[in-house]
Amino acid sequence: FHRVWYSAAPVSGARRMWTGDALIPIQGRLNIENMPNKITGQAHQAVHAELHVPAAAEPGTYLGGIRIANEAGVETVLNVILDVLPATMPPEPTFTVELLAPPTLAILYKKDVSNNDDAGPVEVAYHRAARDHRCTLAALPYLPNGSSSSPFIPPVNGTGLDLDIPSWNAWDGRFQRLLDGTAFMGAAMGSAPVSHMILPVFDNWPTSFETGLLRVDDAIPLEKEKYPVYGGRSDEIDACMAPDYWRGIRAAVRQFRDHFRARGWRETTAHFWLNNNPSANYTGKAPLWYLGTPVYRDDFLALENYARFARADIATWPAGALAVRVAITNASALGAYGTGLFSLLTISDTEPHAWSQLRRRADTTGETLWFESPVVPMAQEPASIEATAIGYFLEGADGWSIRETIGRPENWP
Repeated sequence: FHRVWYSAAPVSGARRMWTGDALIPIQGRLNIENMPNKITGQAHQAVHAELHVPAAAEPGTYLGGIRIANEAGVETVLNVILDVLPATMPPEPTFTVELLAPPTLAILYKKDVSNNDDAGPVEVAYHRAARDHRCTLAALPYLPNGSSSSPFIPPVNGTGLDLDIPSWNAWDGRFQRLLDGTAFMGAAMGSAPVSHMILPVFDNWPTSFETGLLRVDDAIPLEKEKYPVYGGRSDEIDACMAPDYWRGIRAAVRQFRDHFRARGWRETTAHFWLNNNPSANYTGKAPLWYLGTPVYRDDFLALENYARFARADIATWPAGALAVRVAITNASALGAYGTGLFSLLTISDTEPHAWSQLRRRADTTGETLWFESPVVPMAQEPASIEATAIGYFLEGADGWSIRETIGRPENWP
């Protein structure tokens, strides 16, 4: 049994709408008067009940009840009718549901993110909750402002192809349990390692964009904005960054390949995903292209160049162990860009013709298609949410990526 935690979202002016957000396990008795986030005037509380149906259960209709008693001992019995269908879900999900989270997740609980002993248990609890519901929690190891820190990125020595990671201690201390499955020991859905993990290799690491930028003249101010975008020749995108900047991307991905191989981590796909855009508050110089939401020709050409270096050694990875991931907001803008370079497309374009176009492309390129949505559709009924997932599965999606799954910090104690 879980208590529904209500969060307030602004609607218009000072008006707010309360929506069921997180599900908090009920421990002991439920008392509305003593709840930490009680709403003024609240008289009712929704409770979510889950019942595990064993795979060996016979199909049919089962009758039962839930007995509820108040402090005075007055009891009420809720009749429960359970229909077990003649179908068995596979033990391992075949449709990926990704719940994205920021690296600062544990801050919501006033934990020190840099301290594994302090923040680690919170992160593991979220990973286990996702696993129990046939989902994968994926933490993006860097922030939209281009910053990241230990343990989410390991230390580096050298530059270009000579780049080396001298110590994996802090990184392993945080992420080994996900890659070897020990974080899921005793979980109802098994202790297999996470299905995938987003690498910390991005536009500002291992070499900062500011250090790598050679041709400052190619950065032109965007009209009415405080940040620059690329204004050089499209066929010279690679030349506006230092050769060692590009080589550093290749070397860092290679370092992770070697480390995964040495530790025997072969069940997790490593995602190379550039998620940032030009912004005014970036750490150092921001990327000149919309890498996280590509729309223009130069955006896709830049992503192609990053992909070339990230997958330069892909033949030495186990099959399917490295994915070059790109977010697609407009299927028509993608065209033929990235053919032979991109391997996973997360698509927020909801137009039916877009999915028809992308299916034809994937039939040729072998790319995997995931539907992408900005938030958990909390305002929808469960059946509507399930229909959304089934609908995009029928459109050709092999997964669903939900970008905001943690909620607003101001709604947490």
